[in-house]
Amino acid sequence: MCIRDRTVGQRDLATLSCEVRSLELKLKETETDMHSLRKQYEEKEGDRRDVIESLQQELTNLNKIKEEYVKRAGVMDERIDGIKSSIEEANSNIERRQLEISNITLNSMRVNEEAEQLEQQLNKFDRVALLQEKEVM
Repeated sequence: MCIRDRTVGQRDLATLSCEVRSLELKLKETETDMHSLRKQYEEKEGDRRDVIESLQQELTNLNKIKEEYVKRAGVMDERIDGIKSSIEEANSNIERRQLEISNITLNSMRVNEEAEQLEQQLNKFDRVALLQEKEVM
């Protein structure tokens, strides 16, 4: 039956029925769109979780690397401290040796002075002895 052959009530009912069918189709389209959006959301959520897991794993790896470098830095600090101690000990030994050398130098100078004095005295005695020999002769 054509819409024009119907009564006003029937026409309104037919129009409403068409509108209902149209709304039902739109509802199905909306449900399909929602399903598609939900699927996209779940995929993106899965991707987001994968990215988060990957980043957490990378962070764990970086923390392990950091710990290794901290350990190495500690070992290097210990080595540096040991080297510093060795240098300080060597410097102390050098200072002690320099003092010993200074003392030896001073003693050597004193001995040289005493030797000169003894040589001068010996020269005096030699001259005196020569003079006495000349007098005795």
